[in-house]
Amino acid sequence: MTRCTNVVARCHPGKPNIPKITAIRKFSVSISITRPAGAHASKVIIYLIKYRKVGASWQSISETSSTSVTVSNLHARTSYEITVAAKYQGGRFGPTSDPLKVKTKCGKCTFKGVFYIADAAIQSA
Repeated sequence: MTRCTNVVARCHPGKPNIPKITAIRKFSVSISITRPAGAHASKVIIYLIKYRKVGASWQSISETSSTSVTVSNLHARTSYEITVAAKYQGGRFGPTSDPLKVKTKCGKCTFKGVFYIADAAIQSA
């Protein structure tokens, strides 16, 4: 029987859960992030949020230590995907979450008898 000493266990960081939607607006989406599972969960120092219009290239949002994030400057009535990756002590990123699929709200609303389309107000009949 062989005895091993000084063996370093390598634990691979877990993938973050799909972000949860906390608010959907015409031009932004707010999400909450849950720490990834696994042995390294307590070693997360920041999150990298990426988003894209469905079918387009990914865009990064600045890294954040917050678990509440708002992705802004989006287009109304547009479908987006949002992913999260956790950066750990030592500077490496773990795997990226599966994408959250979300559609921003319509740019139309009714308020006090006035019908709004984007920023132009038209009197309703």
